[in-house]
Amino acid sequence: MEEKNIPQNQPKRNTETTSGGGGSKVCLWVALVILILTLITLAVVFFGCKYIWKKATTNLNATISNLNQNVNSNSSAELSAAEKIVTQFEDLNKTHNDVNAKTMLSLFTPASTSADKEQYDFFVGADNGGIYRLFATNSTSYKVSEYEVLSQEMPSNNQATFGVREKRSYYNNVNSSYGEAKNYTLTFQMVKNGTNWQIDRYMSEDSDLKYSGFVPD
Repeated sequence: MEEKNIPQNQPKRNTETTSGGGGSKVCLWVALVILILTLITLAVVFFGCKYIWKKATTNLNATISNLNQNVNSNSSAELSAAEKIVTQFEDLNKTHNDVNAKTMLSLFTPASTSADKEQYDFFVGADNGGIYRLFATNSTSYKVSEYEVLSQEMPSNNQATFGVREKRSYYNNVNSSYGEAKNYTLTFQMVKNGTNWQIDRYMSEDSDLKYSGFVPD
């Protein structure tokens, strides 16, 4: 029988290299999957936060809008309440008598300065037994045929200002009749005390005294 020559020292297959290459591919795929999942998670978190932020911003804007509407509504109501005192005063100003004079002066806040107190005392006749001088002297003997509210402003919740034009004619003792009517622009400064609006100043264009609106000339 012939003997077969068996080659010696045949090189062995590099099983380690093959095995190592497969492991690297697996690790690469795992890293890729993790990266994709991470990106998906970040996208979900980003768009979720964006939606929540947009929702919160919308709700905040709606709340601010409602607050502004409430403030504007309250300001409008207060301005109307203050204007009612002005129109009440001017309606009384069309008919001059002691009753109306007393009512008109009661719409004012109390006089505080010496000049205002002196003027008030003169009007109510504090030195002559309470006989009213308001509308009984040459400087206040006038009648208002019409008036118009020209402007209104509310710088705070308890303050308001109104510009009013009065059409006045003064009594002429020489002719015993009222003269030609002229337009006068007066300013009402209003303040709110408690729940009531009052006239703090009734001013002419040339003076800021409390009662100067009665004697603008």
